[in-house]
Amino acid sequence: MSSDSNIPSNTGLLAEIIDSLPHTTPFKAPEAIEAELGRTFLLRLGANESNWGCSPLAQRAAEDIASHLFKYGDPQSVELRTLLSKKLNYSIDSILIGEGIDGLLGLVIRAFINLNDHVITTHGSYPTFNFHANGFGARLIEIPYAGDQIDLDGLLRAAIQYHAKLIYLANPDNPSGTAYDRPTIESFIAKIPEGCLLILDEAYADFLPSNQLAEINVHTSRVIRLRTFSKAHGLAGARVGYALAHPDFIAAFHKIRQHFGVNLAGQVLCAASLRDAAYIEQVTKEVAVGRAEYYQLAESLGLRAIPSSTNFVTIDVGSIEKSIWWVKRLAEEGVFIRRPGIGALSQCIRITVGTRLERALLAEIMRKIHGEG
Repeated sequence: MSSDSNIPSNTGLLAEIIDSLPHTTPFKAPEAIEAELGRTFLLRLGANESNWGCSPLAQRAAEDIASHLFKYGDPQSVELRTLLSKKLNYSIDSILIGEGIDGLLGLVIRAFINLNDHVITTHGSYPTFNFHANGFGARLIEIPYAGDQIDLDGLLRAAIQYHAKLIYLANPDNPSGTAYDRPTIESFIAKIPEGCLLILDEAYADFLPSNQLAEINVHTSRVIRLRTFSKAHGLAGARVGYALAHPDFIAAFHKIRQHFGVNLAGQVLCAASLRDAAYIEQVTKEVAVGRAEYYQLAESLGLRAIPSSTNFVTIDVGSIEKSIWWVKRLAEEGVFIRRPGIGALSQCIRITVGTRLERALLAEIMRKIHGEG
């Protein structure tokens, strides 16, 4: 048997950028927390999943596809892109299917960023963008929130100052839940400096009325829209998202994407879900009812809920210490939530809108422990 001295060293084998990065986990999974606690959560309200599950049509599609999983998925995702093209009135060559928005963000960074290019985001907004930007050697500039909302003027000033290649904007935003209206986003896009591209993350777009979504012609604007089936469609585990962009950008992505990255089951389930618009409308209506209940619950506890355009509500509990206490105490009661933990939102907790029964149980638990904090 070889001695330790004969084991080859890995020193110098990793790429310099990888060797210089700290180990980063953008999100600590509830399963990891459950393992630490030694028990499962009673209420899973921290990952912004849809606790109503997916459409009945998608459920039936899942049963039917099981016997076909020996096959590869369609590397072009033709059926899914065709359905999206008809639904959204985008040409099929302006649509790319990817492994959720997380995977698409990595593809965008890889396609556009050279070493030391500047990219602009909001400090505390969705961290997966930062994860990819750092991993490809970009210079990340983070702009603080303006109160509860993203500072659009701050993003623009930074983009001009640093000659940025990309701006990342989530609208509606995660983790604040706030959203800018259509005229504001369209005005923002018109001001983006030459040579800069906007990555518009619309993961929660299904929770906004369609007339509130910006009108964007990807053929004439430097915007890449990213959307997902993880939220209103209830298919987070399928890991499917899509990009809407200029055909030239889509063609560039095809040069470097994983051609079998989107799995067959995900393609089939998402296509089935797109055919069940009534179910998605039902879910978004129930989420709106749940948000209103969370607002009332927060008010009854003397807390401030931030108005949300998503399937979660962020609640200001008064201090960083109290936000940490709420997350810990609720976990002890079997409730998984998260806290943003950065910048102006560090004194907040973020709670996914659950089903009617889940909301009732959450309210009971929060009222019970409120006096302890």
